[in-house]
Amino acid sequence: MKVSEAFDKSLFWDTDPEKLDWERSMQYIIERVLQRGLTKEVNTVFSRYTKDQIKSSVLKSRSFDSKTANYLSIILEIPYTSINVAPEYY
Repeated sequence: MKVSEAFDKSLFWDTDPEKLDWERSMQYIIERVLQRGLTKEVNTVFSRYTKDQIKSSVLKSRSFDSKTANYLSIILEIPYTSINVAPEYY
């Protein structure tokens, strides 16, 4: 299955989803889906990639919102403090 078939095209609004490759674009796909995807899309990421691949991508990511970071720390069993959390602006 192509990446463009697995996710809503609006999730990758800033790129051509047809050009995304599961392996070459792994970091980008994992970050984008975990930050902005629907539950079914997040489940697709967890079924497509190993827990270690997802952990590695999360730890490399520049920033997640605090709720997403909390969820990922629980699901991936990594300390919340090791995830880059974006400051909240009001």
